[in-house]
Amino acid sequence: MKRFFLLAVVVESLLAACQGNQSPGPIVTQSTAPPTAAVVEIGKPVTQVSEVLGVWKLAHHPHWPEAYLLLDQEGNYMFSPSPGPESGSEPGQFWFEKGVFMIKDDLCPTPGQYRMLKAGEGVQTTLSLTLIEDNCTARVEILTAGLSTWVGTLQ
Repeated sequence: MKRFFLLAVVVESLLAACQGNQSPGPIVTQSTAPPTAAVVEIGKPVTQVSEVLGVWKLAHHPHWPEAYLLLDQEGNYMFSPSPGPESGSEPGQFWFEKGVFMIKDDLCPTPGQYRMLKAGEGVQTTLSLTLIEDNCTARVEILTAGLSTWVGTLQ
């Protein structure tokens, strides 16, 4: 009789716990990982020196409030605090290999490699560089900080 009573209490407790509760349905979990944003690259790939010659205003330089990238026909480049070559510093060389923008200088003689895109026309032209490989941290910071904007031809 005690067993029957104990069994009845357990069954009654289980029934009472289940009454009023509907099936919970499917278990839904929410990912805590942030959604991945698609990277949208705007512009046409640049693969020739002739496509980027001139003066470009940089988005950022760690030492100057305004900075420019000067690219000449002989494959020389210079970072400068003004759009003219007379006040430039940090000179080096640049070229393209198989569509990849290559750049080196005396401080970082191992060439850096970047994918370059150009968008817009005239004064609305922008240039973006995406790092492929470069062991020169300062150069990476300068070249990938944001869009460079067209200033004009090199005088």
